Amino acid sequence: RLGDFENVITLIDAYEMVMADSVNEIQYFNDAYLVIRNLLMTDKEDIQDMKNNRIIQLDENGEAEWLIKNINDTHVQNVLDRIQTDIHRFSKTPNLTDENFASNLSGVAIRFKLWGLEQDAVNKERKFKKGLQRRFELISNFLGKVYKTPFNWLDLKVIFTRNIPTNILEQSQVVANLNGVVSRQTLLSILPFVDDPLDEIRLLEEEDAKQLDQLGFTNNGMTNPINEEEDDEEDETGDE
Repeated sequence: RLGDFENVITLIDAYEMVMADSVNEIQYFNDAYLVIRNLLMTDKEDIQDMKNNRIIQLDENGEAEWLIKNINDTHVQNVLDRIQTDIHRFSKTPNLTDENFASNLSGVAIRFKLWGLEQDAVNKERKFKKGLQRRFELISNFLGKVYKTPFNWLDLKVIFTRNIPTNILEQSQVVANLNGVVSRQTLLSILPFVDDPLDEIRLLEEEDAKQLDQLGFTNNGMTNPINEEEDDEEDETGDE
């Protein structure tokens, strides 16, 4: 009963802390102290005039600089990248913004990149399916005892549909290569946009029949069939 994110809460907190410190450092730059060495003006009024006029008068060996912390931006960015990678790795969640993720869009490549997440989803499906089947069993027992209309809950099928991007062109090529090897129902079930293969087969048969009718063909293969009554009249005329 743990969410996928709960195992990486400490990493998420560390990422936020590093980001917060980086933002605070930017604010510290605005509030930094100005260090002045060998200043000609030493009175408070002279310093205030220097601030108002934005002019600093120094001796020959004078120097002015801001007192700030030296930040290693490369180190900070490396720490953020490392934490982010660990978050995705331990939570089994792919980084969809990664450039390498979109470099190969084939179906097999996508499934390999989603392998960890897929295994986690399969485990959740198995537990969720077990809970649903128990619910179906209880409903079946209730209907059998109260309304005397039981049904076999084992006939119910639980189907989970993944919301994973698919390469339709690649799947259509698989269907074309397997044509004549497996049934049409199996071929149509491979395509993700076909919800009911049997209904799709029925629609295809209706379209084929309609095209045959428009071309003047019947189901028995005859072209422009002769009416039976006309055929009988011709037979009688021939006999006469």
